[in-house]
Amino acid sequence: MTNTVASSGYGLSRAYQLDLIHSIRLGTTAAHYVNYADVAIVVGTPFIGVVVTVLKLDKFVKYFYHVNQFDNEVKIKSLDLSKFKLVTMFTISVATVLLFYDLANWVRLGAHNEKFYIVFIYFFPYYLSYFVIIVIELLYWHFTYSIKIRLKALNEKFGVITTGNDKTHKGKNNNAVHIFNEKVPPLKFVTHLDGEMGGIIKGYLHLVSAVNYVNDCYGPIILTVLFGCFIHLLVTPYALRTIIMNEGGTIFIVSQILWLLAHITRLLLVVEPCNGCKVQMKHLSLVVCQLLFCNPDKNKKKSLKLLLLCLSLYVLIQERLRLTYCCRSRGPLPQCTLYSHNYLPMINSSVKVSREIFDTLAPILYLSRIMCLQPLKWKKSDFSCTLSKSKTYIVWSCVTHAFIVLCAVFGLFQAYHVDVIYSIKLKNSAGKYVCFSDVTVVLSTFSIGVLSTSFKVHNCLNYFHHLSRFDNFVQKPPSSTRKCLLVTVTSVVIVLSIFTFDLAVWLQIGSQSENVAVIFIYFFPYYIAYFSLFVIDLLYWQLVYSIKIRLVILNEKLKEIQNGRKMITLTMTTGKLVKFSDQIGDLMRAYKSLTEAAKSLNGCYGLVSLIILIGCLVHLLATPYTLRSLIISNGSRTFIVAQFIWMGIHILRLMLIVEPCHGCSVQLKETAAIICQLRLSNTEDEFVKSMDFFLTILSQCQIEFNACGLTTTDRSLIPAISGAVTTYLVILFQFN
Repeated sequence: MTNTVASSGYGLSRAYQLDLIHSIRLGTTAAHYVNYADVAIVVGTPFIGVVVTVLKLDKFVKYFYHVNQFDNEVKIKSLDLSKFKLVTMFTISVATVLLFYDLANWVRLGAHNEKFYIVFIYFFPYYLSYFVIIVIELLYWHFTYSIKIRLKALNEKFGVITTGNDKTHKGKNNNAVHIFNEKVPPLKFVTHLDGEMGGIIKGYLHLVSAVNYVNDCYGPIILTVLFGCFIHLLVTPYALRTIIMNEGGTIFIVSQILWLLAHITRLLLVVEPCNGCKVQMKHLSLVVCQLLFCNPDKNKKKSLKLLLLCLSLYVLIQERLRLTYCCRSRGPLPQCTLYSHNYLPMINSSVKVSREIFDTLAPILYLSRIMCLQPLKWKKSDFSCTLSKSKTYIVWSCVTHAFIVLCAVFGLFQAYHVDVIYSIKLKNSAGKYVCFSDVTVVLSTFSIGVLSTSFKVHNCLNYFHHLSRFDNFVQKPPSSTRKCLLVTVTSVVIVLSIFTFDLAVWLQIGSQSENVAVIFIYFFPYYIAYFSLFVIDLLYWQLVYSIKIRLVILNEKLKEIQNGRKMITLTMTTGKLVKFSDQIGDLMRAYKSLTEAAKSLNGCYGLVSLIILIGCLVHLLATPYTLRSLIISNGSRTFIVAQFIWMGIHILRLMLIVEPCHGCSVQLKETAAIICQLRLSNTEDEFVKSMDFFLTILSQCQIEFNACGLTTTDRSLIPAISGAVTTYLVILFQFN
């Protein structure tokens, strides 16, 4: 490796002496910095990789030992290894083609001053170092993916509980699982474990050790790789911009675009298997919680509690060397369902909810269906309402959405041909960028919102199903709240008033060159699409707020228990007395239903909320910039007032997304605090066990809302977006 590094340095120094290559790679001071950063990363990473690998070779041996021990303990019949060959062959093939394509370009340029094979020899060691980096990342992917598929296999051993397809399921108890068919002796220590359950626990601990050895060996290497990806993702777009501005050759533009995609792929190669391990870990914890909840056998519970303790103490991914064993949260995690006696499959066609749920959400449901955002049909009765998927509404939503988008694009294109509107919106390059970003954000959000709600209707139905289950468990469905109707009506009135004002301004301006009716027709489809954005925001607010008010009810029920008011309650449906332990069990099931509802909501609206947040960021950048431009150029007061109002609207949209999610977080913290107080205030053995298990569920099954898994939606987004907006506005104002 030392020879490769030395050869790379010598070869590049000779290649950069060639006039044409020197003018491209080292023509300016900025090019010097870019080139030095690129070479240092490419040559330094393989060197560190080889040195660390040689010095920690024993760690590799121990990794393979623990992986082999896992296979022996858990006795997995077969593992899906097809992806190993596919990813390896694809990565090596693409990397080889890209490296030779780039090398051929430089050899072709250098051939003007030197023989082509001499230029090839100069550059070859450098590209060989680049290939070594790809191999390092591929090797890391293999190690982490090997752990992921074993965690997945471990989940499949428990997975029978959530599918209900196991042949050993007999009788009324559909939650019986084959690993419990044998008698497991009382457990005291891991070394005394026997049977298949003991093998699973030992196997998991071997995986933990394997992860530790991967972290220990690859920690500094992966840190260097991630730093290199960061540098390259800064340098490559800069080089691409420079080539475009200098009207460089198409070959180099294509080359930079390919390198940009390659660096993103390299980053995903490191991140994705780690994220897969995190997903499987979460799934494993949830399944163990379910088994604990469903199995009355004491010995089996001891085994499961020990496994859950191992999961808590030896966290596989989240708490160990975050920089070196990186993992990215990817949205809603697979979860098991806490149904104690009968398995309920995912709702795909229809779901029955109470009239209270429907009446609360009816205004926004009707409005969203009109705006192509909720392809559901409903059939109301005296005490319930049946929601179902409507293919007719799906087709209508997609067709109408396509028509509105096309009309909006055509209308804006025609409107911007009107001289007076063109002079305001597109008079300079900055105006064009602002206008283009505004239109792109509005129409793309509208399109993604319609497509997501149309093709993920089952997630929406699951959401309503779990809300209904919560109401059945707590025996206290929330009544129709005035806040839902008040927020909906107020927001719609404010937005329509602002749209009317803004449209009237453009009609007044456009009337100087064109008929008012024609200008109205040009702009109207665009404002319909814009109004749909606010309907999406309102719909998301209503759905999250419905979860929040049920968390409030859950806390009220827990406070009743805390105050000693209800140790026994009367069931609404059967009229039979329910014991205190059953009441706690119902509250746990109710909480689990809310976690499932949040999961379904993330599945349906994750991508939509991400686009909305990006849109808010873009608008909060473009609007103040436009406002500043108007003030400097002594623009019309009407336009200045309009920009202030639009800034307020974009902040309101952001708050509609963030606030209900933050409210859920606050209520969850209160839930945990109440349960801890209950746990400390009572010494009865059965009560303490119930509270301990409730705390376990709270820690393993958390309610959180995320934007496609890339960021958690709560108030922490507000300072993050504010900081980003402030930073970029300072840059825009300074450099215009």
